[in-house]
Amino acid sequence: MKVAFIVQRCGREVVGGAELHCLHVAQRMSKHWQTEILTTCPLEYTTWENHYPPAPRRWMAR
Repeated sequence: MKVAFIVQRCGREVVGGAELHCLHVAQRMSKHWQTEILTTCPLEYTTWENHYPPAPRRWMAR
């Protein structure tokens, strides 16, 4: 099964809130499903300036 998680920003540098929860759930569920996180590219929610390049990234499971 393929599952996509959608969150406003995501990355190991993003701490707390829905973003971190989404990353943790996607990592855990990747043992059972093919998971993908769809997100924007900013790191800071105060400016919403792009930090990451607009390209696919892979996060290793914890």
